[in-house]
Amino acid sequence: MRETTWSVVIPCRNAEATIDRQLRALYNQDFSLPFEVIVADNGSTDRSGEIARGWCGRMPGLRVVEALPPGANAARNIGARTASGDLLAFCDADDEADPGWLLGLSQGFESGYDLVGGSLEWARLNPHMPASRHRLQAELSDNLGFLPWAQSANLAMRRSVFDQLGGFDESYSPGCDEVDFEWRAQLAGFRLGAAPGAVMHYAARQNARATFRQFVSYGRGHVRLYLQFASEGMTAPSPRAVMGRWWWLLKHAPLSMVPGESREAFARRGGIAVGRVLASARLRTLYL
Repeated sequence: MRETTWSVVIPCRNAEATIDRQLRALYNQDFSLPFEVIVADNGSTDRSGEIARGWCGRMPGLRVVEALPPGANAARNIGARTASGDLLAFCDADDEADPGWLLGLSQGFESGYDLVGGSLEWARLNPHMPASRHRLQAELSDNLGFLPWAQSANLAMRRSVFDQLGGFDESYSPGCDEVDFEWRAQLAGFRLGAAPGAVMHYAARQNARATFRQFVSYGRGHVRLYLQFASEGMTAPSPRAVMGRWWWLLKHAPLSMVPGESREAFARRGGIAVGRVLASARLRTLYL
């Protein structure tokens, strides 16, 4: 029987400050099977590609490929189609894989899943965060009124899943771009499961303004998902939940001006709310 092969795909755009850290982490994996690494350079204008290619001599399975047009899903698709593995693992250029990351993902596939989502660890790369946010997120997310999903920062799948679905939808802008793929996979009969032992040290945004912009994108993505999956059973938040969210924002608005945990929480919740309003107006689909 032929040995199962692995490919790690990293979409990368202007990550010169972090790509070396991630590649070093992959080089130091405690994993007995051979694997290749595909860095999908999504139009970087800095030294990301040069730094990644500097690892080619030390990591024989490493390739850097040009991945355009711009967009994380375009980079993921090009990287995956370039890859030769039976199993595709996706991570980001600004995070750091734990030494047991690939081993943890492999244990998820041994449990019979077709797609696997690993754990996100928030403490190591986010010293600016309060201790209350230093948690290990080991479960799949289930917060959008439909099916569970895993973040693309720590996601793996059988190649057959990728091929049957035709890859990620490149029309999705950042924000829920992986959720669409995972939901389509589950609706097609594939199984998504959690792999708690596959730990990725996750790099959050460094300030409230960047966090707000990120969560506006998430909010926009929620509306796009609702437009696409409402007919499949995705439900919109209840009026009570919407009113509660906006009341919370109104109540905590003064704290948004004070650096700290409350400001970060306001940026997250406010970003989601604003993104949903903007996308609801643009797409003429009410999802608040």
